[in-house]
Amino acid sequence: MNLYALVLKAILSLPHYDADVETPSARLARMETIASAITRTANEATCSDDTHTAIEGCKALWGNRLELAMLLVTIALHESGLAEHIHADRCGKNECDHGLAKGLWQMHASYVMPREVWEKSGGTSAGGTYLGASYAARRLAGNRTRCAKKGLDWLEPTIAGYATGNVCQWSGTASRAKTFRVLMGGK
Repeated sequence: MNLYALVLKAILSLPHYDADVETPSARLARMETIASAITRTANEATCSDDTHTAIEGCKALWGNRLELAMLLVTIALHESGLAEHIHADRCGKNECDHGLAKGLWQMHASYVMPREVWEKSGGTSAGGTYLGASYAARRLAGNRTRCAKKGLDWLEPTIAGYATGNVCQWSGTASRAKTFRVLMGGK
């Protein structure tokens, strides 16, 4: 099975956000957009694709495409519930860090994601969804590198750094790590 199919299957296996009211066909189309964005991001970040051919001149941010793809699914699920209204950039008053975060991966405008990119990263379009996934992958890669320099195993510190912005330990890590392991086929 190719990476896109694996990502789409993983996304469709997750629970629906309870307040979503989109039709099944609209939801499927939105999940396909998300799966495409994650697949493209994983390919670019690992400098490879389903043919396992290295992309000449590409500098990889991550080593394993499936691992990064499932981590992006995990982060989107835990940050936004993959909710349609959050994906569509229609956050409620107390959602999306009170307007500071955008998209499925709840990115903030920062040194990782410049404001001009952040402003384009909302909405359910293929382009906006891809920007969110791409910059989330950059942030994850940076956290993984920073936390690894402290001699820590990669998964939980990387998740902690993503959620907190800079700390390699966080109390909410266990549930996200469990989701990732389940998506990767483990327990």
